[in-house]
Amino acid sequence: METLFWFLAAFLFLQGILGAVEGKRYLGYIRRCLEASQTPWTPSASVILPCKGLDEGLELNVEALLSQDYPEYEVIIVTASPDDEAIPVLKEQIGRSLARRVKLVIAGTPEERGEKVNNLIEAVGHADPESEVFVFTDSDCRPHPDWLRQLIAPLSTPSIGVSTGYRWYFPTGGNFGSVMRSAWNASIATMLGDHDRNFCWGGSMAIRKDAFERAGVLDWWKHSISDDYSMANAVRAAGLGIHYEPRCLIGSHGTIRLYEFLHWATRQIVITRVYSPRLWNLAFIAQVPFVAGWWWIVGDCAIGIKRTVLGGPHSYSFTLGTYLLLLSTVFLLSLVRGILRLKAILLIRADSRSMILRFAWAYMLMAPLVSTVTAYTLLASLLTRCLEWRGVKYELISPEQVRVIRNG
Repeated sequence: METLFWFLAAFLFLQGILGAVEGKRYLGYIRRCLEASQTPWTPSASVILPCKGLDEGLELNVEALLSQDYPEYEVIIVTASPDDEAIPVLKEQIGRSLARRVKLVIAGTPEERGEKVNNLIEAVGHADPESEVFVFTDSDCRPHPDWLRQLIAPLSTPSIGVSTGYRWYFPTGGNFGSVMRSAWNASIATMLGDHDRNFCWGGSMAIRKDAFERAGVLDWWKHSISDDYSMANAVRAAGLGIHYEPRCLIGSHGTIRLYEFLHWATRQIVITRVYSPRLWNLAFIAQVPFVAGWWWIVGDCAIGIKRTVLGGPHSYSFTLGTYLLLLSTVFLLSLVRGILRLKAILLIRADSRSMILRFAWAYMLMAPLVSTVTAYTLLASLLTRCLEWRGVKYELISPEQVRVIRNG
């Protein structure tokens, strides 16, 4: 057991070092990106917004999408049902935006793929034939005014198949579940960068129409629940790259309870296991041993303190000071990474500085809890391939096959 303990302790220390190095690398990438000027390229675009239900702040989110600083684009809003409760809000916003071309599309209920993916397929079929770029976003996202221009610009490089941003959750209510979701999501946001391991994110991604057709994205979507992972797989199979554009880190505002967050996070990891097993494997190797080692050291610290106070034999040959030194070193390294991550996000979203700094303590101090949640979701994803997404239950049989269990 002592050998296993030291192995896990060494793993924690090494991962802490690598995490701090990765945090510094990410910060450097963000600085280089923001200092570099983008190539001005503004082709005609079709922006597709799938909706289901009343997301918090939906009215403001749609208003922000219809008010982009971009010369020529249409917005296609799509729902599965004409009775969706979001329809009145959407129609009101459409009525206020007389200067913008907007279409409202009803996609119907699918039986062989995810409802969101079905919405996107239907919306693409209604896109203006003159559009050169397809852009996809989500109804819980609130893009800043230059988002569309900044997201599309990298596509002027022919080797880039998809330009993608990511999300940053602003914990509107400030409750623990919302803060936890924001901190957990922040750890994923900083995985993107100047490397070949980038993935697409469906709330902020753009692709040239010719690349979309060349990659056969509609075929990859035909039996899928994941719009973004399937898009990434299609683009890579076509020999094209995925560019992460940090300027397009898009805000999501909302409140979530802790059990809802755990359900949501588990769903994300189940989808990752099916559609991106390489990414899932890397997360499992990194997180599960880390969490095991962390809580082992924490437990031994607690036992050591108790025995120091009350007396009694120690479990191993090393002292309480050794445990505390290990624990504090690993925590300090995670704190360094958290600070570097926070600096990077503040550069990207300087307009939201006060909201981000309000929860700076969470982004810097909650790394062990974030890793524990990730380990929990990874282990949970081993037990099931079923999930529920916005009232619809699915069984993910393979990346090419999904079974709709119940529509709700």
